[in-house]
Amino acid sequence: MRGLHFELPIYYLILFIVLSFFLSWLLYINKKTPERSSISYRVLFALRFLFLMLISFFLMKPKIQKTKIQKEKPILVFAQDVSESIIANKTSRFDENLYSDSIKNFLSKLSDSYEIRTLIFGNKSMESDSFVFNHNQSNLGQLFTQVEEQFNTTNLTDLILASDGIINTGNANATFENAKVNVHTILLGDTITISDVSIQKVKSNKYAVLNNNFPLEVLVKSNLDVSNLKLIVSDNNEIIESRTVSLKKGINRFNYISLATESGTHQIDVQIDGLKDEVNIINNRSSVHLEVLDYNQNIMMISSCPHPDISSLKNAVTKIKGTKIKSILINDFNQSIDGYNLICFFKPFDSPKMIKLLNQCEKLGIPSFTFSGNNLDNKQNYLSSIGVNKETNFKGTNLVDIYLSNDFDAFKLDKSWFSIFSSLPPVSVPFSANYLLNKNAHSLLKQKINGVDLSYPVIFFYKSNETNHGVFLGEGIWRWNMLQQQKGLGTKDVDLFFQKIFQYLKKIDPKKRLKLNVPKMVVEDEPLLISSEFYNNNYELSNNDDLFFSYRDSLENEFRVKMNRNEDIYQLTLHHLSPGNYTFNAELVSNNEVFQEKGEFSIFKSKKEWADLRANHSFLHSISGKSNSYYLNELNDLSSKLKNNASEKVKTRKTIENTDVLDFKWILFLLLMFPFLEWMIRKYKGMI
Repeated sequence: MRGLHFELPIYYLILFIVLSFFLSWLLYINKKTPERSSISYRVLFALRFLFLMLISFFLMKPKIQKTKIQKEKPILVFAQDVSESIIANKTSRFDENLYSDSIKNFLSKLSDSYEIRTLIFGNKSMESDSFVFNHNQSNLGQLFTQVEEQFNTTNLTDLILASDGIINTGNANATFENAKVNVHTILLGDTITISDVSIQKVKSNKYAVLNNNFPLEVLVKSNLDVSNLKLIVSDNNEIIESRTVSLKKGINRFNYISLATESGTHQIDVQIDGLKDEVNIINNRSSVHLEVLDYNQNIMMISSCPHPDISSLKNAVTKIKGTKIKSILINDFNQSIDGYNLICFFKPFDSPKMIKLLNQCEKLGIPSFTFSGNNLDNKQNYLSSIGVNKETNFKGTNLVDIYLSNDFDAFKLDKSWFSIFSSLPPVSVPFSANYLLNKNAHSLLKQKINGVDLSYPVIFFYKSNETNHGVFLGEGIWRWNMLQQQKGLGTKDVDLFFQKIFQYLKKIDPKKRLKLNVPKMVVEDEPLLISSEFYNNNYELSNNDDLFFSYRDSLENEFRVKMNRNEDIYQLTLHHLSPGNYTFNAELVSNNEVFQEKGEFSIFKSKKEWADLRANHSFLHSISGKSNSYYLNELNDLSSKLKNNASEKVKTRKTIENTDVLDFKWILFLLLMFPFLEWMIRKYKGMI
């Protein structure tokens, strides 16, 4: 007990006592008469004085202050690795149920000395005392982060980590940063080297072109020299190649060249024969998924002469998925343009043959993108074929800077482009004092001269026969890429700019205005990345309406998610999907018209935990120190050590409690007793 304390200064109490004495004296002592007993008056005086003094005492807001001493038990966190590799190695003779019982018994012995908290870690870390070894990866870094954050302000003194040391995701060299916490490791798994061969990795392109070859590289790991093993490659369960191989200890590489004969999604399986008495045969097989594209957009680039702009444009458009590009000089072109979805012309007015093809594009409704070149003198008779009025009089060339038009709304522009394009090198354009374009033309890129923004077009679009056409009045885009590369920025922004233009120009099938890109096959520990495009009534990319993606698993559980808007497309990322087959349905409503696309995708089980089952105890030693590492048969030693040190880890906390005296109910009865006795005496003596 620390004593009695008042909220008001102590001199107030002295003042109140004096005042109480004076009031009581005026009431009884000062009015004393001979016929009344002096003893009665003195008793009444004392009662009134005590009553007023107690009231004064309570007005001081007295508090009783106590000090409590609390002993806080040390906290011990037991973290169990619940990944598949713990029970995968059959030679380790690991009994799941027996192990769980032994750990519970071990922790119960420590429960009197420690506050026990049990965590599990694998795909993720969480508090749980149920050990089910079914996680397909081990993330030790996430566990350490959770422990450090969750127990940051507590009396955490010990962390016990039970694992085989096989860490295959997150930070593989994770360490526990809190030096005040003792880390102990329980060594699970087997460190004995067992004869094993495994497919470490299968490398392939994500996409291949129909009727074209695609490369395949297989990495096979072996921990011994071995020969006469069959290595089989299958495409959708059909063997496409089988060879007998010899392996050296370490990593062995095998390369294949295969022909993509069928469009769609292909599962390429690679399998190698197991060794005699090999324990782990799951890692003898691996798969990779390949999308074979049957081009849905064929682009022809026709030029009157070689030009570096052609290479720059071709490099950008090649990166558009499902696009096939062919570049040719007009003198070598002797075929029909009917089979192409878009034609690019470079300086068409230098060749009568190209002018004819340009007009043919307009009649057939084939989109075109024309680089006019920087000299259109005396070309008035052909200007209408690129959306320019014949009255426009071109004289010579001019070197101009460029800027993006703020009022262009045919497709969305990246905000960063406005600053990027204003800093690009100038382009060479045909000069005119007055550019007259078709009425339905709209400019994307305009001229800037001496820092002044002009309305003169550089890139513009117009529509003819319900078909979009684009025109670049000038040349010199190759300088843009050169400057970006000199700055170390690469050609990404310029490439994306022209990809947007080609996406806008391409002709859209009215029946396929909603286009969804969903990977057919994904491994369970990888996210499912979904993207979609929607074309509005003007066949322009738009994401103004909500697009919902519904998917259903093999147990008929259905989920519905709204896709996110990103620029002018839709995107969605799904995580932690369970292995199995799924069906999906994407639905969008625009102007009371419903657009849908249905399909299927599959999630495959990850085999990370089976790649190498040899326990990594040296890694666990590096975390806890060799002296703090224990095998299962040494749990009693660890228990004894922790018990012996437990008393030293108890933390003593002192807390001060303030209790208001008025909180004691009996005080009220004590206070009322004085006026009651005073009234009784006065009544008895006839003073009332």
